[in-house]
Amino acid sequence: MNTEALRLLVAAKSGEPLPCSRRFNGRLRDECLNAELFSDLVDARTKLAAWRQDYNENRPHGSIGNLTPIEFARSVRMDGLRKAKSST
Repeated sequence: MNTEALRLLVAAKSGEPLPCSRRFNGRLRDECLNAELFSDLVDARTKLAAWRQDYNENRPHGSIGNLTPIEFARSVRMDGLRKAKSST
């Protein structure tokens, strides 16, 4: 186990938030919670669902090579298919 993985494991066990969760929480707060006015619970759920869908499906993420999650999943599937074909 490399030292970064060990540090993250120790941080997770200590209850310290991981860097990726701090980034996500900051984006959620800045881009959605501070930018929107919610009239009621249904409105809040609707707006949060739209933000979550955009975040998870449409926007590039630096941690996966600035691909959208959908593009990344597609590339992983294609790599797996190529490896499977080459091993037969």
